[in-house]
Amino acid sequence: MFCGSKTLITLGTAFFIMAVPFTSMAASSTINDVSIDIVSAGGTADGGGNLDVVVTTDSDMYHLEKAYDIDEPDGDFKEIDRPTLVVLIKADGNYTFSSRAVKNIKINGAKGTVIGGLMNETNIKVYIVFDALYDNGSNHSLNVIDLNVNELKWDKTTGLVRWGAVSEADNYQLRLYRGSGLISSFITKDPNYDLSAYITKEGKYSYQVRAVTDSSLKGTWCKSDVFQVTSEDASRISFGKSKKGLEGPGSRWQFKNDKWYFMNESGTMVTGWINWKSKWYYCGNDGAMYTNTTTPDGYKVGSDGAWVE
Repeated sequence: MFCGSKTLITLGTAFFIMAVPFTSMAASSTINDVSIDIVSAGGTADGGGNLDVVVTTDSDMYHLEKAYDIDEPDGDFKEIDRPTLVVLIKADGNYTFSSRAVKNIKINGAKGTVIGGLMNETNIKVYIVFDALYDNGSNHSLNVIDLNVNELKWDKTTGLVRWGAVSEADNYQLRLYRGSGLISSFITKDPNYDLSAYITKEGKYSYQVRAVTDSSLKGTWCKSDVFQVTSEDASRISFGKSKKGLEGPGSRWQFKNDKWYFMNESGTMVTGWINWKSKWYYCGNDGAMYTNTTTPDGYKVGSDGAWVE
């Protein structure tokens, strides 16, 4: 849905209607052109016949909101007489589209023609047709495969990341960053991944994920929020990693209200000194494990709770 002032532009003609003039913005935050990548399972979308396509963008200024196909006029653009690709682009952060952005749309990987566009300062809606589908005089179908990944989430207790499952995806590609530096890349079939082994020190962590198919179609890289990890966070997450598979009902270690507790075999909370995997930990009278302090009997424990010998 588009709200506020809109500009309707019919490409290839000198005709356009602007409802309200655009607000003046600083040059550094204005987007003057947009690049859209369109690929099919067979390579570029330039052959006849039925066409399965994936739409992606790669920009820090805007992202792909949605892509879909229509075969009849919609409420915004009436000049539809054949299957048409509709692409919705949204500006990120403080960026806005200039009034000329919708006329400066570049299509990569496909011989498509932009036949119209609708826009305001934060959204662009583009209509694209593929002439190659009609070279032999017959109409063929256009099918947009949705590989968009959404709902990226951090579990800041365990270092596990999750995102919404994509029905068309066969795998997901994942990248983990600390600041602007790439830590590692991963491939998984599940819409989640345990990154705890890689969150080892303080810093600003983020990850990117995209859906891919067995036919090598790839969606847009989607970026997570930043997880500001403190040294205490890193110690807690890596400490939890050492007990992976032991948390939960009936396990020995339990993490509650940002503190670790140790249970005996009958499920009763243990206090005092605990030997776990050749290391000593101290849990107070309330059962909470001590960290970064001195125990009542005078021994130093580190940020991971282990006795500093």
